[in-house]
Amino acid sequence: MARHRGCRLVDLGYVEISAGACDGRVGIAWKAVPDRPSADAPPMERGVTSSGVSEWMSAEEAADRLGVKPATLYAYVSRGTLTRRKHEGRSVFNRAEIEELARRGRPRRQAGATELVIESAITMLGEDRHYYRGREAIALAATWRLEETALWLWTGAEPEAAADRDPAAQQAPGRRAEPGAVVAAGEAPARRAAPGVLAAAGEAPDWRAAPGVLAAAGEAPGRRAAPGALVAAGEAPGRRAAPGVLAAAGEAPARRAAPGGLAAAGEAPGRRAAPGGLAAAQEVPDWQAAPDALAAAREAQRGLSGDVLPLERLQVIVAALAAADPVRHNLDPAAVVQTGKGLMAGMVDALPGTDSGPTSRQPSRPNARQAQRKGRDAGLHTRLWRKLGAARAEEGLADVLRFALVLLADHELAASTLAARVAASVRADPYAVVTTGLGTVSGALHGGASLGVESLLAEIAEPERAAQAMGERLRRGERVAGFGHAVYRAGDARGDALMDRIRAAVPGYPRLAVAEAVLEEARRRALPAMNVDFPLGVLTHLAGMPRGAGEAIFGVARTAGWLAHAMEEYANPTRLRLRAAYTGPLV
Repeated sequence: MARHRGCRLVDLGYVEISAGACDGRVGIAWKAVPDRPSADAPPMERGVTSSGVSEWMSAEEAADRLGVKPATLYAYVSRGTLTRRKHEGRSVFNRAEIEELARRGRPRRQAGATELVIESAITMLGEDRHYYRGREAIALAATWRLEETALWLWTGAEPEAAADRDPAAQQAPGRRAEPGAVVAAGEAPARRAAPGVLAAAGEAPDWRAAPGVLAAAGEAPGRRAAPGALVAAGEAPGRRAAPGVLAAAGEAPARRAAPGGLAAAGEAPGRRAAPGGLAAAQEVPDWQAAPDALAAAREAQRGLSGDVLPLERLQVIVAALAAADPVRHNLDPAAVVQTGKGLMAGMVDALPGTDSGPTSRQPSRPNARQAQRKGRDAGLHTRLWRKLGAARAEEGLADVLRFALVLLADHELAASTLAARVAASVRADPYAVVTTGLGTVSGALHGGASLGVESLLAEIAEPERAAQAMGERLRRGERVAGFGHAVYRAGDARGDALMDRIRAAVPGYPRLAVAEAVLEEARRRALPAMNVDFPLGVLTHLAGMPRGAGEAIFGVARTAGWLAHAMEEYANPTRLRLRAAYTGPLV
């Protein structure tokens, strides 16, 4: 791995990674380089002969195989993505290259000269869409939740049967994971994992792992752990742990841990231990913030005025959550995953809203206890919907919010992600990484673009006024938010998918006609294609969410990606150190 001006460049025999310029955007550019004949190979191997034509395809065959126009095919040649030869006066293309390109999808443009190129295995950008660890994000959003997406980005372990699950059927019972798989379920009990397997449950109790093993039981009786193992039991009496082992039970008295273990007591299953052991007075369920940390985050907002934007509240919330976590500097992958779960949950649950979330620690009435448990067990998208959605908002939009959160979880090296990676490269803790990302994402050209869409839609009372409102902005020299993208020049498939989801959720909704009128006027004025910020603004507008809600949705979702990129940086021994091209006067 070479270093150049603070950049980390990968040099593999079958991959080229390059840098170039485009709007000053930082990104990753790569392309597969198929094996090509060497210069000293026999003519039969290098050229196109009557006996070797089968290894090549005509332009028509290649374009048909890739599903592109011939002009696009030749553009790939000019970029160096494909090899073209002449045979009997016509162009032919290497069949192996065409098949490889068809397998991995359309290439994105090469990086520009001012772009920083960083090796990453998290997200790849295609011509009009993005892929999470090789899986198309739009397809994943059809069934996955943000929790499942986060685990996929953080660990690369796929939630069991998530792609086959109906979004409306989110309360399926627990499943057992096969070796190498991850079970992630929003509202199901904890899962049991076989040796070498990670069982991850969305809202289920936390887990403790011995080397290669993680056993988690939801409401089963306690177990006795053998040396080197860990047992976590939901509501069973306390157990004594063998040396080096932690026995944790849900509502039982405090446990005694052997040296190196964790003695924890509370009303919920397991909590994270720092290396060497930590005595904690409270244990935290999975995808929940610690009650004391959540209380601190809410208290920190007490002096804020009612017109503070949700994204600005998130910055306060993250700082408060960090101050309440004494083991936040543990950067081991498993510790960062656990920190990320509590952090994302705290960001959502600490926001003000009509739904108070899991706040009461000792409900006084049975129905209050049931309400607390229901709020605790709900997925992040449901809890965020209760915080931001208007009381009379169409419930169909709640699943659109789930869809949007998955789409926005990561997008390669956007500006906020680069900032987060720089912070992580110098070993800033996960909370500081997210704080860095939130500060960057507030920019009007980044996550703040949805705020401009919200303002535009709020200004247009009737569809007939769309042309006037957009025309006034253009006359003032302002951009019309929600249109155009630095990478997806021909159109952002994320925006199309999210807009289609909104149309299906609220067909015929009166205010939807305003958004459609804006899109029609944009087409008439030949504005750039819609990006994902426009339907995000439409979603918050139709759901009656507070001003700036789109930024908050973006920030909560992108936290998953920031932490995934942070984990890559934590594993890298070198820090990111950019260099400036000095243009000032010489001394």
